[in-house]
Amino acid sequence: MNWPLRACTMAAIALCASTALSAPANQAEWTSGAVRKLQSHLEMPKEAYELDGPLSLRLRLTVLRDGRIDAVELASSSGVVAVDKAAVRMVRRASPLPAFTSDMRADREILMLPVRFQIVDAPASDAERRYANPARGFGVTVPAAYRIVKHGKSDEFDVLVEIASASGTPQAADAAGYLCAVGFSTPRKSLKTHPGAEAPLTAAQRMAAAETILAAQGESPEQRSGFELQGARGTDYVAPAGARLDGTPLLEYKALLDTATLRVAMSCTTTRDDMPSALAGFRKIRDGISLREQKPGPAAR
Repeated sequence: MNWPLRACTMAAIALCASTALSAPANQAEWTSGAVRKLQSHLEMPKEAYELDGPLSLRLRLTVLRDGRIDAVELASSSGVVAVDKAAVRMVRRASPLPAFTSDMRADREILMLPVRFQIVDAPASDAERRYANPARGFGVTVPAAYRIVKHGKSDEFDVLVEIASASGTPQAADAAGYLCAVGFSTPRKSLKTHPGAEAPLTAAQRMAAAETILAAQGESPEQRSGFELQGARGTDYVAPAGARLDGTPLLEYKALLDTATLRVAMSCTTTRDDMPSALAGFRKIRDGISLREQKPGPAAR
């Protein structure tokens, strides 16, 4: 099982996760506990301070039934030998991990651990975190960990707002740079000859279309749930989204919402490894969407 790990630093080292541990009851809890303990031993290595950009590597751990880490191997390098060796030392110091639970039958467990070291940039400014449509008032405000990089029209939406991570994690799907997009569409006047032809698809229609495409690929939406935003009800889900050019599998988070005068579609695509930890942040972006609209004034005489 792959789990994303990240070492964070600003003026001083800051750990990314709580170190509190409790006895696991099953394999899922064991994996979470093992990851938490590994995270508590991660810090930015001094060898990485003078280097530009993030450094990523992957470690292969062999863990014995009593929790001892039997071996740590470098599965993929950061490109800097000193940083690789520092990461291996940190992980070895985390031994022992929690002992195996009763449902774990094997004598040893293999964990593939992606590790990412980076200097965390300053949070995005208020201006970088907010978009509001000046005419109708709808928009979105993103959490401090994200920033708005672009907004404008698209073939599908009247307004499309593109959002990136301020720190570079979770990873974007490709080199485009943005992680999430929030699209807003307003109803258009239907043509008399083709009623409804110019109206944007409803949330139900968009959901049905997504399910049809996924079914053709032998897939279905995951973690589907409902939510409420400013009195309007919507649906969100996670679904497979293909793979990057390097073969890394991707997942997409999607949120769909309708009001009488506005239709909203939000999507965030990241790696399968990053999605579990990124999902809460994506839903915070969703909850920052504003549906407020200005009522039209009286017609001019």
